[in-house]
Amino acid sequence: MRMNVRDANGIKILLLVLVTIALSGCALLSPIKALTSDPAKPATETKKTTKNEYLEDKKQGITYRLQETYYNQEVKKVTLGQRIGAFIAGLSTWAILLTILGMIFFPGATLMFLIGRIRTLGKALFQTVKAIQNAKRNGGQYLESLNTEHDEETKLEVNKLRAQL
Repeated sequence: MRMNVRDANGIKILLLVLVTIALSGCALLSPIKALTSDPAKPATETKKTTKNEYLEDKKQGITYRLQETYYNQEVKKVTLGQRIGAFIAGLSTWAILLTILGMIFFPGATLMFLIGRIRTLGKALFQTVKAIQNAKRNGGQYLESLNTEHDEETKLEVNKLRAQL
């Protein structure tokens, strides 16, 4: 079956529409303030406590009110939803734009790059899980097990991820 230029352009337009719809889902999260707060700066919550005390002066028939106000500032815990929202909010617009342009003009190269990254990270995850399982069997020597299971490419990827955290 031979594909003509009209069919190839139709496929590119369809891919562009699908990518646009998939990426527009991230924009729906931005109005939600709780999701987009920065986990590096935990939000604080201030609680106000007021204590009233009434004193009577029986000689003059006057009642006095003493009011004490306390402010207690607590740091809120960062939830998983906030971490995910901050990750989505922190995505680089340029990376998304380059991915879309790459899918339009160079779909083969872009897909090969993305698939290669996914395979590399998947291999790193597989080797890490295998190392943890071996360490549990051998008495909990996790660092030695990780060093023996990871190959050089995986060690580079893990170090890049550690630097981001």
